[in-house]
Amino acid sequence: MPSNKTIDKIVEFARGLEGIEPGLLREGLEIADLHRRMHTAIEQLLAGVGVNFTQVEILEVLFHNQDVDMTPAMLSEEVGLSRSAMTNALDGLERLGYTSRMPHPSDRRMIVACLTEQGREFASRLLPGRYQKLCKVVGLLSKEARDLMLKTYRDVLDFLTKEMEQEQG
Repeated sequence: MPSNKTIDKIVEFARGLEGIEPGLLREGLEIADLHRRMHTAIEQLLAGVGVNFTQVEILEVLFHNQDVDMTPAMLSEEVGLSRSAMTNALDGLERLGYTSRMPHPSDRRMIVACLTEQGREFASRLLPGRYQKLCKVVGLLSKEARDLMLKTYRDVLDFLTKEMEQEQG
């Protein structure tokens, strides 16, 4: 987030713009900064030794869907990555020996990603600690605060999704 001095300048500039409430702008900048900083801290806390947060999410999806032939496109959708970013992430996990890619069993035009035995062992050791840490973090909030936070995030995401659809549409 920009420094308070820069935020003051942003807010001062915005005072001259139509439809801008300076207090809301300041709060919006602060919320965005807190969200970014919290997201970064959670990623650091929940990442695994030797793998980043995104790679942990991929391992997690593969671990809990071992009965499904997961294509890179399916993984991209599950984890929220572009297909090229997924390719890079899978390359890194393959170098570590945690995943492999092989031909799809029923469609030879496609490939599937799967955990190796080493990847299954790593995930089975990593994931319980990940879930314990997440529960510890979320447990800091009361049930009422968690419910309010979930509702707020859902409302904001719903609004942003509609705004993006309107801009594209």
